[in-house]
Amino acid sequence: MDESRSALVTGAASGIGLALSTLLSERGHLMRLFDLDGDALAVAATQLDAEIAVTGNVADPAAMQALADRVGAV
Repeated sequence: MDESRSALVTGAASGIGLALSTLLSERGHLMRLFDLDGDALAVAATQLDAEIAVTGNVADPAAMQALADRVGAV
């Protein structure tokens, strides 16, 4: 996949976040996923062949730092 076509989606394991992740993946984006539900995130990451999947809460600064450390520049 083209690194310049990467996407980072929060709430990626269900609902609108999963729908958006699926659409972007189908359009060839390199997927980087973030969600609070680790089990559902693992399933989504496998289905979408995600490059990175990080479990955490967007309201938690430490989780957001962990995400930034894994993802780098998007």
